[in-house]
Amino acid sequence: MFSQLAATVSLVLAISSQVHAHGGVAPVLGVTGTLVKSDISRLVASSPCGANVDIATSLDTATAVPAAADGTFDVTGVTFDTGSDGSESVSANVDPTGTGASFTTPVTITTNGNPAPPTTSTTSPIVAALPAGTKCTGGTAGNLCLVQFVTTAGFANCVAVSQGAATGAAATGTAANSTVAAGSAANSTAAVGAVAAGTAANSTAAVGAAAGTAAKGKKAKAAGGAAKASGGAAKAGAAAKAAKKAAKKAAKAAKAAAGGGEPFRPFLPPPHSPIHSP
Repeated sequence: MFSQLAATVSLVLAISSQVHAHGGVAPVLGVTGTLVKSDISRLVASSPCGANVDIATSLDTATAVPAAADGTFDVTGVTFDTGSDGSESVSANVDPTGTGASFTTPVTITTNGNPAPPTTSTTSPIVAALPAGTKCTGGTAGNLCLVQFVTTAGFANCVAVSQGAATGAAATGTAANSTVAAGSAANSTAAVGAVAAGTAANSTAAVGAAAGTAAKGKKAKAAGGAAKASGGAAKAGAAAKAAKKAAKKAAKAAKAAAGGGEPFRPFLPPPHSPIHSP
């Protein structure tokens, strides 16, 4: 009987060691907080993402890993045991619908975890890539895929992968740069316009100033001409006056010459002069 009891205990311990994982991949679907050994179990067809994981209610609240435009994404291999039992080396398949109904499309692993960690509680960076052309349609947002990771020791769990986040961020950055560029172009256009307008205004002002100078010159010239004409008129008047005077003098001289000088006037004594006395 003792031997039967010992065999039963050994079987239970063996089964227990087989149920809970010695290694998995984080962030684990259906797990919040710190990942522990009991959160990951061996792969079972009826529970493709682990025991007690409700995919439908866990997907939208899961910590989703963003996939880059080329489909690559980063996860972390975690071990709770040493050696091959705690393997962080994995293979993976994706369900683009996010329902967990079918994991038949392989995911490329470009950087894998340690197949035999030397110590417990270690981690390894894992880099994977969705197949080209994959379209994630799961979750409320319609952009989530579900990736199932299986370690070489046979333990499995799922990770939610979001598609479009990185691309969207890049698009947002591109749109922001375009706006800045457009703003710069607008500023440049405004600056050019301002310079052109300023140049035109300066040119107009210069032309106006030149016109003013010309008008001023014409006015000054006209004033000078008027003054010169006035001086000429005054000079002509003086000459005419002198000529008139000379003509008068000449006429008088001519008259005197024609009459032989002054007419003879006989001397007549005054009426009461002694000459008239008898």
